[in-house]
Amino acid sequence: MSLSAHIFCRVIDNYGDIGVAYRLARQLVSEHNWRVILWVDNLVAFKRLAGLPLAGLTIQNWPDPFPADFEVGDVVIEAFACRVPDSVLQAMVGTGIIWLNLEYLSAEKWVEGSHGLSSPHPTLPLTQHFFFPGFTARTGGLLREAGLLLQRAKSVRSNPKPADELWISLFCYPTAPVAAWLPVLEKDSHKTRLMVPEGVASEALNAWAGLILWGEVTGNRAMRDLGVYLYTTEIESINHYWFDIHGQVLPPEYKNVDVSMIFGGKFAHNTWWTDEPRQITGINLLPIAGFSTYLGRSPDYIKR
Repeated sequence: MSLSAHIFCRVIDNYGDIGVAYRLARQLVSEHNWRVILWVDNLVAFKRLAGLPLAGLTIQNWPDPFPADFEVGDVVIEAFACRVPDSVLQAMVGTGIIWLNLEYLSAEKWVEGSHGLSSPHPTLPLTQHFFFPGFTARTGGLLREAGLLLQRAKSVRSNPKPADELWISLFCYPTAPVAAWLPVLEKDSHKTRLMVPEGVASEALNAWAGLILWGEVTGNRAMRDLGVYLYTTEIESINHYWFDIHGQVLPPEYKNVDVSMIFGGKFAHNTWWTDEPRQITGINLLPIAGFSTYLGRSPDYIKR
């Protein structure tokens, strides 16, 4: 008899969380004959990752509030401490279900001592166990689909990287000195293809302002003009979607005056690591530099 599992995941930033959860769900179905329901809070963003339909795997929108008539299976997997709904916890009581918290991958030594540890619920007769992926036999190991290496080799052969190009996938947080790094790449003897996922507002402006300055200093008008274009369109995007200075985007029930995270068709007023107000505001404003004059464009918005 095949096992059934519910996997809960929130789409946070750069699609790392949902990417891992989706790979796990597909592997449990295709290689272990499980039946899996993957609950996702942002289906619009998830569509960018979704592959071909797979029998036994169901992708469901994570509604709020969550339905009270939740039917438990054999396993509930909480991806990266996303906190399953209370109605799910209530439905799990007395079922003997396995409840796992899938944690982030780390090569640090402490992971070996934390993998498999239990965590009793403070009020309900439920116990969660931590599952830490890792690189040793005392951790949870790594996801690797059957045939993955062969598939990757075929992909590399069919999409060869030019010998004179350096391909970089960039992931960083707002404090990273991206603007100072771009001129270094420009000086390199190799061409660089930089793949940048969607991020928060201020870090994008930091990058485009750096592009403008470097193009001006080096006399590279094409680079300068590209920076001006990106900087200008980014400001309009920020004012329209992040700050909603014209009052045309955010619904009346949204109680905050700004948005700190935008991905796909969803917006949120928090960060993936905290809900502390100063940090939520800070990721939209910092770093403050000469390019930050756009923050004073709308006095009425500032008063709000």
